[in-house]
Amino acid sequence: MTCRFLHGFDCRVLAYDVVENIHVRELGGIYVSINELLNVSDIITTLHAPLTPATHHAIIDSAIVRMKQGVMFINTSRGA
Repeated sequence: MTCRFLHGFDCRVLAYDVVENIHVRELGGIYVSINELLNVSDIITTLHAPLTPATHHAIIDSAIVRMKQGVMFINTSRGA
């Protein structure tokens, strides 16, 4: 799991999801609002979301401008 891997590098792992996963919390992940995640993260990676009408264009200009200056955004999602 990504959370376990990143926690092994002593990263503070922040997560956002509409449904929280107990395993993420057990591995040290901290659930925050999407705004907090965008505002404070140094690296944003692993966008785990199926391609649906609700997730299509989930990261758009309005999300990018809320990201911390100098953030590294790595889109690892798959889909159309």
